[in-house]
Amino acid sequence: MPNQNDPEFKKKVFSCPHCHVSSTQTWYPIFRHHSERISAGLYNKVQTQVSELCIIICTNCNEHTLWYNKKILFPITPPAPLPHQDIPDNVKEDYLEAREIVDKSPRAAAALLRLALEKLLPQIGATGDGINEKIASLVRKGLDEHIQQSLDIVRVIGNSAVHPGVIDIKDDLKTALLLFDIINLIVETKISHPKKINSVYQKLPEGIIQQIFKRDNK
Repeated sequence: MPNQNDPEFKKKVFSCPHCHVSSTQTWYPIFRHHSERISAGLYNKVQTQVSELCIIICTNCNEHTLWYNKKILFPITPPAPLPHQDIPDNVKEDYLEAREIVDKSPRAAAALLRLALEKLLPQIGATGDGINEKIASLVRKGLDEHIQQSLDIVRVIGNSAVHPGVIDIKDDLKTALLLFDIINLIVETKISHPKKINSVYQKLPEGIIQQIFKRDNK
């Protein structure tokens, strides 16, 4: 599930493949220098832009990224999507670790994403001792059924990765990659959307907000 933080050709701001920080990227074309013969014994130096190749430098870490034919050639990027720009830092740490190893061990990545989910749940209003009880607490608060299903997918598959049972994703990269999309979906739905709505709501006149508060607290 792409998000606005993902690298895109000629985009000026995105999450750097090296430092994973959303920062300005400076694009530089690559030129090929060669000589053209213009007459006997005379040559003219010519530079031609290689349209398929370009290099960018991250303003945050100063690392270089090489692009070829509108795709990243270096550094080699994992197949999983980048974390959502609003993902909490402590969750992002586990997410990125899982992303680095998913193509080598889908099972290990799934287990890390379950840990990431466990850290994410309290930050979206969940309470309780275990991950299952935390999800149940959100359901009691009226959690959307599709989000509940998404949470349980990561919980069950991640748990099966640690304690093999009915589900075995040892060599199932496709299923492991789906878990990354689900984590990003949860962040978008439970963190980003409320934040966007609240930022607009706070721009309403103070008198209107007070009227709404009185209406809803009769």
